[in-house]
Amino acid sequence: MRDTIVFDLDGTLIDSAPDLTHSINATLNLAGTRAFGIEAIKTMVGDGMIKLFERAVVASSQRFSQTEFDDAYRAFERHYAQNAVVDTTLYPGTQQMLDTLIDHGLTLAVCTNKLEPIARYILEALGVADRFAVILGGRAGRPPKPDPAPLYEILDALASGPERAALIGDSEVDWGTARAAAIPFVLATFGYCQTGTKIDADASFDAMSALPRALASLQ
Repeated sequence: MRDTIVFDLDGTLIDSAPDLTHSINATLNLAGTRAFGIEAIKTMVGDGMIKLFERAVVASSQRFSQTEFDDAYRAFERHYAQNAVVDTTLYPGTQQMLDTLIDHGLTLAVCTNKLEPIARYILEALGVADRFAVILGGRAGRPPKPDPAPLYEILDALASGPERAALIGDSEVDWGTARAAAIPFVLATFGYCQTGTKIDADASFDAMSALPRALASLQ
């Protein structure tokens, strides 16, 4: 029985693109027609905050030395940490869906490449952190998804195993993580992935209310 359900965060549980966009534009001093739109930032999300910032720097055509890049990234990290829940929201029906899964005896966790303190802060601010037995994010020394190590770390903490788990996400990064760990992948089709329908998911859902049915199809 799949009783350990692990969620990605950005583009799966939360729509964080507005606040990420604001912090990117503010840090790179972009304004007006030079500023990134939300849809552009969505295409850069998925491999962690430093990769997001790196992609934005490249796309903005700004040239940084390594020292300048490091300083700018730290400024972005600080700005985002202070503004991470201004316009970020849960996707509609998320809280109800989480409660439904818990009522059915499932154990929930979050596995994200977003920095762990920021991920935890966002979930606390949105009122759902207590639904998750483990919230695991990016930190020094922990390989990011699609390396399966973070997912294995969660399963170990929950005394669970791949045969009991499923991963819910919106991207090829999440799909690759699930395949590397040999667990089913359930695709959130409303997320940020640009090639979502092309991902060979084991199940999919287009609204939070449909996730329990998608999970049931895995049993």
